[in-house]
Amino acid sequence: MRLDTWGATLEDPLPKWYRFPECFGTSGRTQNHLEMTIEAQGKKYVLRFISGSTSQLEMAVAHLGDRRRDFGRRNSEPNLFDPEMLEPEKPDPCPDQHAESEDADGPRFARTFSSWSDEVFTASDRPHRRMATAGGGACKFAPLFRDALRVELEPVREMSAMVDGLLLLAPPQCLTGTDGTGGSSGDGTQQDIFTITEDGATVTKPWPQPLFPMILVIMGTGVSILRVDSAAPGDFVRVGGTACGGGSFLGLARMLTSAKSFDEALILAADGNAQNADKLVSDIYGEDGCLTLGLPGNLTASNFGKLGEMSEAKCSERDLARSLLQMVTQQSVLLASAHAKMAGCIDRVFFAGGFVDEKNWIARKVPAPL
Repeated sequence: MRLDTWGATLEDPLPKWYRFPECFGTSGRTQNHLEMTIEAQGKKYVLRFISGSTSQLEMAVAHLGDRRRDFGRRNSEPNLFDPEMLEPEKPDPCPDQHAESEDADGPRFARTFSSWSDEVFTASDRPHRRMATAGGGACKFAPLFRDALRVELEPVREMSAMVDGLLLLAPPQCLTGTDGTGGSSGDGTQQDIFTITEDGATVTKPWPQPLFPMILVIMGTGVSILRVDSAAPGDFVRVGGTACGGGSFLGLARMLTSAKSFDEALILAADGNAQNADKLVSDIYGEDGCLTLGLPGNLTASNFGKLGEMSEAKCSERDLARSLLQMVTQQSVLLASAHAKMAGCIDRVFFAGGFVDEKNWIARKVPAPL
């Protein structure tokens, strides 16, 4: 995610030189459908989202650092990555939160308590830009960003950020418990909750009332399930999760199919038939037995169950990708459903995260497991 500060508005389109490419590198993507304008302290900003493989981040940032240094040596023109061109940090409004010290063998440093979290980071007196960052990379890649780009990564609690982001979209009446129709614009003309149909159409959903308690399922590399009890800061708890998430899907897809990326695995899954790999309830009990049990015959009884039979299974790599996608999705749906029943909010379950991006419409129509 990047916050751009040139003050462009929807009425004043950005110049071509400033627009991000649709794709860059092997996995980089610009999520144009998420672009929005926001206003803060009288200035307008363009908020853009980009995505890419974290495994390639270290190499990409190191390359940018090399380019920054080479450019600075060869040119005298302004350089966005030149530390001399960075804006100096403004005086801290809370000086009592700083403790300055001086090393006998080096320059002073400032130990600063983050305004976004309780984490602590250190920075030299040389000018830096700060960037709020969530996830393990906020700590893992902090030295790399500091040395290569003169950027300080300031850690933010990821789960808090996800909850705050969802509540930011919710209409005020849902947060306060008053009557209303929902919609972020306040007039009912825009809905932030939606689903994607098989043909790619967006179907909006109204915000539920009452909103709390609710279940928030964060599906990324792994899966975390939160119960949010109110709009008060920090009023949520992690009630469960699973290690079977987007990372499992991609890792197994690369082992079982020819797909090398998440997008390629989704393309294969879109043309696959999971029933060629999964064993259904009807495969075990027959149609008459399903009627006796009172269960639909198309319920999944065993993911990849048909591959364990002695007879040769007629299963393509597309079928394997579809079955794998259903397996990962079903685990989170089962867990979320159980926690929602315990919390009494079965109609208030939200799914978020990179795994359920718009392009993954298949996950929204996965049949229920047994």
